[in-house]
Amino acid sequence: MGSWVRDLSHTVIDADLLDGVSKEISGCLAAASFAEALDDSGAELLEDVWVDLTASRSASSRQFTLRGTIRTTVQLECALCLEPFQRQVALDLNRCFVIGADPANQSSEVQMTLDVVFVANGRLALLPVIEEELILDLPMVPYCRTECAGLCPGCGSNLNVESCSC
Repeated sequence: MGSWVRDLSHTVIDADLLDGVSKEISGCLAAASFAEALDDSGAELLEDVWVDLTASRSASSRQFTLRGTIRTTVQLECALCLEPFQRQVALDLNRCFVIGADPANQSSEVQMTLDVVFVANGRLALLPVIEEELILDLPMVPYCRTECAGLCPGCGSNLNVESCSC
Protein backbone atom coordinates (compact mmCIF):
# COMPACT_ATOMS: atom_id res chain seq x y z
CA MET A 1 0.00 0.00 0.00
CA GLY A 2 1.50 3.34 -1.07
CA SER A 3 1.60 6.43 1.09
CA TRP A 4 -0.46 9.48 0.28
CA VAL A 5 1.32 12.85 0.02
CA ARG A 6 -0.57 16.10 0.05
CA ASP A 7 0.38 18.46 -2.81
CA LEU A 8 0.46 22.00 -1.44
CA SER A 9 1.32 23.77 -4.72
CA HIS A 10 -2.04 25.56 -4.89
CA THR A 11 -2.64 25.97 -1.15
CA VAL A 12 -4.10 29.26 0.00
CA ILE A 13 -4.30 30.05 3.71
CA ASP A 14 -7.55 31.84 4.56
CA ALA A 15 -6.99 33.85 7.75
CA ASP A 16 -10.76 34.04 8.41
CA LEU A 17 -10.74 30.26 8.98
CA LEU A 18 -7.93 30.61 11.53
CA ASP A 19 -9.82 32.87 13.95
CA GLY A 20 -8.76 31.51 17.33
CA VAL A 21 -7.42 28.21 16.01
CA SER A 22 -4.28 26.64 14.57
CA LYS A 23 -4.10 24.61 11.38
CA GLU A 24 -1.43 22.06 10.52
CA ILE A 25 -0.15 22.22 6.94
CA SER A 26 2.01 19.28 5.90
CA GLY A 27 2.93 17.98 2.48
CA CYS A 28 5.08 18.89 -0.47
CA LEU A 29 5.38 21.45 -3.22
CA ALA A 30 6.59 20.11 -6.58
CA ALA A 31 10.17 21.05 -7.47
CA ALA A 32 8.96 22.15 -10.92
CA SER A 33 6.85 24.87 -9.25
CA PHE A 34 10.07 26.67 -8.26
CA ALA A 35 11.89 26.52 -11.61
CA GLU A 36 11.04 30.06 -12.71
CA ALA A 37 11.69 31.62 -9.28
CA LEU A 38 15.13 29.95 -9.03
CA ASP A 39 16.06 30.55 -12.67
CA ASP A 40 18.33 33.56 -12.06
CA SER A 41 20.00 31.99 -9.01
CA GLY A 42 21.66 29.10 -10.86
CA ALA A 43 20.15 26.75 -8.28
CA GLU A 44 18.09 23.69 -9.12
CA LEU A 45 15.86 21.74 -6.78
CA LEU A 46 16.69 18.03 -6.88
CA GLU A 47 13.56 16.97 -5.02
CA ASP A 48 10.19 18.30 -4.00
CA VAL A 49 10.02 20.79 -1.15
CA TRP A 50 8.61 19.25 2.04
CA VAL A 51 6.87 21.50 4.54
CA ASP A 52 5.53 20.95 8.04
CA LEU A 53 3.86 24.19 9.12
CA THR A 54 1.36 25.53 11.60
CA ALA A 55 -0.78 28.54 10.75
CA SER A 56 -2.31 30.20 13.80
CA ARG A 57 -4.26 33.29 14.75
CA SER A 58 -5.53 34.52 18.09
CA ALA A 59 -9.27 35.14 18.29
CA SER A 60 -10.28 38.46 16.70
CA SER A 61 -6.66 39.37 15.92
CA ARG A 62 -5.61 40.89 12.60
CA GLN A 63 -2.26 39.08 12.90
CA PHE A 64 -1.53 35.45 12.06
CA THR A 65 1.68 33.44 12.04
CA LEU A 66 3.15 30.69 9.95
CA ARG A 67 5.73 28.52 11.73
CA GLY A 68 7.44 25.26 10.90
CA THR A 69 10.10 23.67 8.73
CA ILE A 70 10.97 23.57 5.04
CA ARG A 71 13.19 20.77 3.67
CA THR A 72 14.64 19.98 0.26
CA THR A 73 17.89 19.38 -1.62
CA VAL A 74 19.30 21.97 -3.98
CA GLN A 75 22.06 21.72 -6.57
CA LEU A 76 24.41 24.68 -6.94
CA GLU A 77 27.57 25.42 -8.89
CA CYS A 78 30.71 26.18 -6.90
CA ALA A 79 31.96 29.72 -7.56
CA LEU A 80 35.60 28.58 -7.33
CA CYS A 81 35.85 25.24 -9.16
CA LEU A 82 32.60 25.47 -11.19
CA GLU A 83 31.64 21.90 -10.20
CA PRO A 84 28.03 21.14 -9.28
CA PHE A 85 27.35 20.15 -5.67
CA GLN A 86 24.34 19.31 -3.55
CA ARG A 87 23.21 21.13 -0.42
CA GLN A 88 20.61 19.97 2.05
CA VAL A 89 18.16 22.70 3.01
CA ALA A 90 16.40 22.61 6.37
CA LEU A 91 14.83 25.96 7.22
CA ASP A 92 12.89 27.07 10.25
CA LEU A 93 10.08 29.35 9.19
CA ASN A 94 8.57 31.93 11.53
CA ARG A 95 6.66 34.61 9.63
CA CYS A 96 4.06 37.11 10.77
CA PHE A 97 1.25 38.35 8.53
CA VAL A 98 -1.30 41.11 9.12
CA ILE A 99 -4.73 41.17 7.52
CA GLY A 100 -5.36 44.47 5.79
CA ALA A 101 -3.75 46.87 3.36
CA ASP A 102 -0.14 47.91 3.93
CA PRO A 103 -0.28 51.33 5.62
CA ALA A 104 3.05 52.26 4.01
CA ASN A 105 1.26 52.25 0.64
CA GLN A 106 -1.48 54.53 1.97
CA SER A 107 0.55 57.27 3.62
CA SER A 108 4.17 58.30 3.38
CA GLU A 109 4.06 59.38 7.05
CA VAL A 110 3.61 55.83 8.37
CA GLN A 111 6.80 54.12 9.49
CA MET A 112 6.92 50.37 9.82
CA THR A 113 8.33 49.05 13.08
CA LEU A 114 7.49 45.34 12.66
CA ASP A 115 8.81 42.83 10.17
CA VAL A 116 5.41 41.77 8.88
CA VAL A 117 3.78 41.07 5.55
CA PHE A 118 0.39 42.62 4.90
CA VAL A 119 -2.26 40.44 3.29
CA ALA A 120 -4.97 42.72 1.92
CA ASN A 121 -7.76 40.16 1.61
CA GLY A 122 -6.69 37.76 4.36
CA ARG A 123 -5.81 35.04 1.84
CA LEU A 124 -2.18 34.00 1.54
CA ALA A 125 -0.82 31.76 -1.23
CA LEU A 126 1.74 29.38 0.29
CA LEU A 127 3.98 28.90 -2.76
CA PRO A 128 5.36 32.51 -2.93
CA VAL A 129 6.16 32.43 0.80
CA ILE A 130 8.16 29.20 0.44
CA GLU A 131 9.85 30.48 -2.75
CA GLU A 132 11.01 33.60 -0.93
CA GLU A 133 12.38 31.61 2.01
CA LEU A 134 14.32 29.27 -0.30
CA ILE A 135 15.78 32.12 -2.34
CA LEU A 136 16.84 34.02 0.79
CA ASP A 137 18.58 30.88 2.08
CA LEU A 138 20.72 30.45 -1.04
CA PRO A 139 24.33 31.55 -0.62
CA MET A 140 25.28 34.63 -2.62
CA VAL A 141 28.58 32.95 -3.52
CA PRO A 142 28.24 29.16 -3.32
CA TYR A 143 31.28 27.04 -2.44
CA CYS A 144 31.32 23.26 -2.70
CA ARG A 145 33.39 23.17 0.51
CA THR A 146 35.33 25.68 2.57
CA GLU A 147 38.72 24.31 1.47
CA CYS A 148 37.91 24.38 -2.27
CA ALA A 149 41.12 25.14 -4.22
CA GLY A 150 39.26 26.39 -7.30
CA LEU A 151 40.62 26.56 -10.82
CA CYS A 152 44.16 27.37 -11.89
CA PRO A 153 44.09 30.89 -13.35
CA GLY A 154 46.70 29.87 -15.92
CA CYS A 155 45.46 26.60 -17.40
CA GLY A 156 42.00 26.22 -15.87
CA SER A 157 42.66 22.86 -14.17
CA ASN A 158 40.44 21.98 -11.24
CA LEU A 159 42.96 22.13 -8.38
CA ASN A 160 40.74 19.92 -6.22
CA VAL A 161 41.28 17.06 -8.65
CA GLU A 162 44.70 17.59 -10.20
CA SER A 163 47.79 19.76 -9.98
CA CYS A 164 48.77 21.87 -12.88
CA SER A 165 52.14 22.58 -14.46
CA CYS A 166 51.78 26.36 -14.57
